[in-house]
Amino acid sequence: MTLIKIHEFSTGVIIQGTPSQWWIAEFMKERDFMNSTLDKIPYPVERAISQELLTIYDFPENTKSPVIIGREVRYRREAWSVLAVVTLGEDEPGNKVCLYRYFVTEGLGKITDLLSWYNRNHRP
Repeated sequence: MTLIKIHEFSTGVIIQGTPSQWWIAEFMKERDFMNSTLDKIPYPVERAISQELLTIYDFPENTKSPVIIGREVRYRREAWSVLAVVTLGEDEPGNKVCLYRYFVTEGLGKITDLLSWYNRNHRP
């Protein structure tokens, strides 16, 4: 079995709340990510995010389960497999918002590996 290195990061949001309820107080600027295990988000991944290739525009009725989007991205000689996990959140006025967490590994053809790892580790 080949080992792959999986990195993760998430959309930049500032969370506030109480022990029984939380909400998004503020979104960070576009391309501001947090909780990253990478020093720099790879350009093909950042480009796919900015081009909304990993975006959903409406959350399904079943809000208990996340939406999972898998995509392979490349730019020139750099290629990555990406898993976007989208959960439903709420901002301060009570609007529903999609929150994104990304899992990436270098190379193409590794979406199955990312999904297997995700399921084994009970993410998010």
